[in-house]
Amino acid sequence: MVQKDVARAVRERFGDYYITSLDEWAFVYDAAVEKLCTQLQVRSLKGYAVERFPLAVRSAGALLAYLEQTQHAGLRNICSISRIDEEKFVWMDQFTVRNLEIFQSTSGRDGVSLVDTIDRCCSPMGSRLLRQWLAMPIMDIRQLDARYDIVQHFLDKPDILSEIQLQISGTGDLERTISRVATGKILPREMLQLGRSLSRMEPIRELCSGSGVEALDKLASGMRNTREVFRRITETLDENPAGQIGKGDVIAAGVNPELDRLREISRGGKEYLLQMQQREIERTGISALKISYNNVFGYYIEVRNSSRDKVPPEWIRKQTLVNAERYINPRTQGI
Repeated sequence: MVQKDVARAVRERFGDYYITSLDEWAFVYDAAVEKLCTQLQVRSLKGYAVERFPLAVRSAGALLAYLEQTQHAGLRNICSISRIDEEKFVWMDQFTVRNLEIFQSTSGRDGVSLVDTIDRCCSPMGSRLLRQWLAMPIMDIRQLDARYDIVQHFLDKPDILSEIQLQISGTGDLERTISRVATGKILPREMLQLGRSLSRMEPIRELCSGSGVEALDKLASGMRNTREVFRRITETLDENPAGQIGKGDVIAAGVNPELDRLREISRGGKEYLLQMQQREIERTGISALKISYNNVFGYYIEVRNSSRDKVPPEWIRKQTLVNAERYINPRTQGI
């Protein structure tokens, strides 16, 4: 991603790369800071320790500008910015990663990489985290010891290990589901899966709490109580929601009386109209009253001229025929 005025030179120098050009203002430092502060909902970037890296700030601001132009909305999942400290990780170039066969074997289809050998994670989130750890190995001995302590704890307690694997495997890809929630692109069935995933948070926290392992206890204490969110999701959504909004029922019956009424009309419209017609006959005493529909003013009530004197004053006359008149009222307009 480069400024428009240098895009041609970059293409000539680097050849066949996907290059996107933006206006010069997107790379201006002050504009980038303002855009980042707006996105992160803060007054300054001091708390993120990135102000000492103006080029990085400009790049981040330009990326946000690009996302705003291409995505238009749904950037709420971007809520933080941080710097990767070179001193905290073992940096490996692409040749080292390839020669170590960390992610891909050099033996072709018959070969097995390191990640293929050790990835026994029970969720997509675990597999992604493992790949991240392998790509950027940490150098902090305390963090490494904390990881080893957690691994040793579960090796010593296979029953707890089996139970927590069962719970985690039932959460699905919670990270990606939450990101779709933040961008407003989640589908009804994904929302239902989110509820099922959240129902497993409490058992996972209980399995991790009181272990005596500092890192694991700290992890458990940071897990929020999600029972209320789980309750709202399960009570609001239908047990078997449609795949997309507008393709079937999504909200459960009884959540919204108006929605229930509209569903009843859509599925039993003829019966609803007959019931409404009978109520109007009983209320007005007009036995020959009938409710019909046309494309001009929608649903209407037709009354013969012989019963015209019984028409309530709140009815609005819309059409006069030879032997009858047609009216509308708030009830017919609400259908």
